[in-house]
Amino acid sequence: MNFELFNTKLEESKSEKDEELSGICYIYHALYHCEELSDIDFNQFSFGDLDDALSLLTSEITNEDEDGEILLSPRHPICVIESAFQSIAHINSTPRRRVRSPYRFI
Repeated sequence: MNFELFNTKLEESKSEKDEELSGICYIYHALYHCEELSDIDFNQFSFGDLDDALSLLTSEITNEDEDGEILLSPRHPICVIESAFQSIAHINSTPRRRVRSPYRFI
């Protein structure tokens, strides 16, 4: 595998912050961390972001039982956030004896 070529392509295709999704991501962050109302910066998102976030949150509910418990699809935004945090926690708990690679993807 040609790592130089792969690294070059990766660097060429990297993108800046996606402004369209930043408001929705902020909403998910606030929901996931159960932020207090006083801690939420309402300038970070719009009413349209709220509508989009609500639509995505409700679209990936797979089932609800009689007790009101819901089952979420693994694609549900909250499940994706939880999975990312678990992956980061796992990476942070691994041994630190790694040689630093010159490539971003390794």
